[in-house]
Order: sequence, then structure tokens, then C-alpha cells
Amino acid sequence: ALFGQGDLSALDAATLRSALDELPNAEVTAGSSVIQALVDTGLVASLSEARRAIAQGGVSLDGAKVEDEDAVVTGPLPG
Repeated sequence: ALFGQGDLSALDAATLRSALDELPNAEVTAGSSVIQALVDTGLVASLSEARRAIAQGGVSLDGAKVEDEDAVVTGPLPG
């Protein structure tokens, strides 16, 4: 469910919280670049790897595919 293969609403709160606690995380504020957010959360190891992930269509934010490597976070992220 966390990676698009199921229904998040089907998970009970304790299971969801437990799963989310295991994921990489970092404070990301509105106006931050998506590339930097990917590095800060540990989802990628470098800025160039973040750019490649976006170019290859592997990055989504709040359900929308990120296609522009200059994209910025425009609002609060869930969590």
C-alpha cells in the first residue's frame, strides 16, 4: 500500500505508523527543491542521482509525477 500497490485506507493506524517510522524522512519546507528533498531524505545518494531519477520518471510527489528537475515543494507534505 505504501508504494502504490494497495489501499492505504485499508491499513489500521498502528500498522501505517509502524511502516512510516521505517521510511527515510527529513524536514522539507515549501520552496525546497525536490532534488534536495530526495537527497535529504536519503532516497537517493546524490544530486545527480536525484536528477536521473526525475528524468527516468521515477519520482512522484503527492501522487503527481515530477517531470521538471527544477520543481520545488509547493506545500506541506503529508506525514
